[in-house]
Amino acid sequence: MVTKFGALLTSVYGGDARMASQLVPPGLLGYDDSITAFAPTDAAAAKRLLTDAGLGAGFAADLWYAPDFSTALPDPKRVADAIAADLARIGITATVRSEEQTRLDADIKAGSVSLWVGALAPARADPDDFFAGATASPVATELLRRARGEPDASKRAELYKQVTKLLQQEVTRIPLVHANAPIGVSRKVQGFVPQPVVGESLATAWFGR
Repeated sequence: MVTKFGALLTSVYGGDARMASQLVPPGLLGYDDSITAFAPTDAAAAKRLLTDAGLGAGFAADLWYAPDFSTALPDPKRVADAIAADLARIGITATVRSEEQTRLDADIKAGSVSLWVGALAPARADPDDFFAGATASPVATELLRRARGEPDASKRAELYKQVTKLLQQEVTRIPLVHANAPIGVSRKVQGFVPQPVVGESLATAWFGR
C-alpha cells in the first residue's frame, strides 16, 4: 500500500531518499540490516489498536512542524500534510500547525506538544547522536551508556542494535526518511566516497583525466 508520505519520496525528495526503518541511517555503525521496516503499514491493525484503547471513534490532535527548509525536510508543510492524510485513514484527525523552531523545541521539551515533525541534523557521524533524547527507558539508557564507552566497534554496534529494537516497541519516535544531501562533483574526480551523514572526506579522492 502506497501511503501519502511514501509518495513524497519522488515528488519532494526527487528519489534521493529512502524510507527509514530505524533512527540510525544506512552505512553508519549500529545500522541493523535485519530491520527492513520500523513498523508495517497496516491501517486495519491500527484501527484495532485504537479500538482496544477505547478510541474506536478516532480522535483529533494537532500536528506541528517548523517552516524551516532543510535536506531532511525540503518542504515541511507538504510532509506534515501527507502524514496527516495517512493518519486520517485510521480515524485520527490531525490539524497541521506551524511554529518557529525555537518555540516548537521549547513546547516539545515542556510536553505541551503531542505530535510533531522534526528533522535531525547530527553534529557527528556517530550513532549516539541519533539516539539523543529518543528514549527515557532505563534499559535503553543503560545500553547507550555502555555503547559510548565500548572500544570494540563490533560490540558497540550490537549494543546500538539492541536499542533500536527497544525503540520499535516503545514508539517514542517514528523514523520516516533518510534523505541524502545532494553532492555535485566533476567526472574527473576519482575515488570519492560519499559519507552517510555529515562531513565529506576527500582523503581518497583525486583528479583523473
